[in-house]
Amino acid sequence: MKTPITTHINVVACLIIGFHISAFVFGVVTVLFGSALVPAGLVTGTATGSAPFTVATTGAGVVFGSMIAAMGVFALLISLPGMLAGWGLLTRKPWARVLAIIVCILNLVAFPIGTALAVYGLLILFNPEAERLLGFPSS
Repeated sequence: MKTPITTHINVVACLIIGFHISAFVFGVVTVLFGSALVPAGLVTGTATGSAPFTVATTGAGVVFGSMIAAMGVFALLISLPGMLAGWGLLTRKPWARVLAIIVCILNLVAFPIGTALAVYGLLILFNPEAERLLGFPSS
């Protein structure tokens, strides 16, 4: 039987998955962009010589590209627990509630969308009916 809290848990799960899929896509794009800047920082053009390009160490492109790629890796790592928590909520795993609460607390700093999602998620996940539904008996 579908109760209102079941619908809310499904909505929270889908919102968490969607938010973290967008973070995952951002991470992939950022890693690719940062990785493309690293070689661009090493190659400089020249009009003379036997080759059209010579390799020179210009540190700005390397450092900037590496920093952007590192931010992308960080976004990828942050997005994985959120997707796992959302999947766990959809499949009603008992551990998913605890992981989703942790993910929602971390999302509080992602103003404004992450904050709104986190507040809604925490309100639903701390509901006694949600605790009972996800396998934790309420006291």
